[in-house]
Amino acid sequence: MSSRGPVYREGEEIVIELGDDAARIINGLIDELVAVVRSDDHELRDRLFPRASTDDEVASEYAHYMDRELVESRLESFDAFREVITDLPARIDEVQFNSVMHAINALRLVLGDVLSRKRHQPRRNARAEVSAPVGIRTPNLLIRSQMLYPLSYGR
Repeated sequence: MSSRGPVYREGEEIVIELGDDAARIINGLIDELVAVVRSDDHELRDRLFPRASTDDEVASEYAHYMDRELVESRLESFDAFREVITDLPARIDEVQFNSVMHAINALRLVLGDVLSRKRHQPRRNARAEVSAPVGIRTPNLLIRSQMLYPLSYGR
């Protein structure tokens, strides 16, 4: 890989150099994005295809006319990105690069939404999940109770 980074320009071409692991991860993420885009009711689909209007009738009409074209555009960008990362290092022109960036932007949007949802989920108490069954005292509890017992009587 070049010391210039994974993406750089050489003359009129844009060069993309990724390691095998990065390409494999991106390919897997693209597979997941394709499933999201092809699904009609996936919760993350709204992030890629936001409503055109707050008015339900206008939004429905827009979706009726534009949804298929928008889905095809996303899928084409994913295919273009896959094609680029299957034969690395890749030398591409600006048109191909725009398709790759379109796919990367979709990845960014969905990953950001997933991470945001995870961050805002209530955290479960990991200690409570790993505790001993009710009525069984663990060594830590025994030690603490033996240390605190004399204090409870003012000794």
